[in-house]
Amino acid sequence: MYRFSILFLALDLLSIRLSGAQPATASAIPYVERGNQWIAKRELDRAIADFTLALAFDENLPAAWLNRGLARLEKRDLAGSIGDLTRAIELQPRDARAYSNRAAAWYLRGDLNRAISDCNEALRFNPKLAEAFANRGIARRDQGDLTAALIDLNRAVALDGRNYRALVDRATVWALNGNLARAVADTSKAIKINPASPEAWNNRGIVRRQQGNLDGAFSDFTRALTIEPAGADPWHNRGLTRYRKQDFEGAIADYTRAIALEPAFAGAYSDRGAARLANGDIDGAIINFTQAIKLEQNLAEAYFNRAAAWRAKAMR
Repeated sequence: MYRFSILFLALDLLSIRLSGAQPATASAIPYVERGNQWIAKRELDRAIADFTLALAFDENLPAAWLNRGLARLEKRDLAGSIGDLTRAIELQPRDARAYSNRAAAWYLRGDLNRAISDCNEALRFNPKLAEAFANRGIARRDQGDLTAALIDLNRAVALDGRNYRALVDRATVWALNGNLARAVADTSKAIKINPASPEAWNNRGIVRRQQGNLDGAFSDFTRALTIEPAGADPWHNRGLTRYRKQDFEGAIADYTRAIALEPAFAGAYSDRGAARLANGDIDGAIINFTQAIKLEQNLAEAYFNRAAAWRAKAMR
């Protein structure tokens, strides 16, 4: 079992320039620009506060609604983000960026049909918006339409060859199609463009493990964790790699870190149970499989492995 890092494309801030603006708008603009700077520094609460102040001066300023929607999206306040981006669209119905960014919010909310619909609108107003093609591509991938997903992601890469996120996302489609060599090639290109992307290292590690390159996979996951140690997926994936290398104690340690970061990660509990069973800790394995089933009742591997653990305990 594995999980890819799922991405949506870089969000698009709207900057504004003062040119014959009304007094209320002129007063709002400095707050919008400072809010943009806070977003760049990842100070999202401060950004939201500044955009809110801008709207207090001019409630019809599209940039303030759009950019506050992006800050809220980054904080995973999806309802707030969708509300702000919808208002931005009402004020500027032909703004392709607002549609594409709202598509990202719908995608994260799990509403793939609305995400695709907003990408369609974005592309109607700007047929060369790479982000909209990429966002539609990952939504179509998650719907299982890999052919259409690949067409969209190919278009995104053609429009913006430096967009490492589109390359990482296209790699997931290649991998799901069984084309591991192309998946490695795309993630390697993404790493060359942005060596600081933990998603690119993590996803290349997944594909390398599938290819049987365990040392390469281990190196990639370790690099991802060096960049972003708070990511549950690379810890889990490195644990899976250690398990295949029969380093069961190392695998248990990595699964434990993944669980600490994501306590509802059923797969990590199940895989830690497998490692504990392989390491001779039958009771610990049963506890882990049971917790995995509690979190995800349809996790077949946890039931199967728990049955094996019960059998091993009965044969003692």
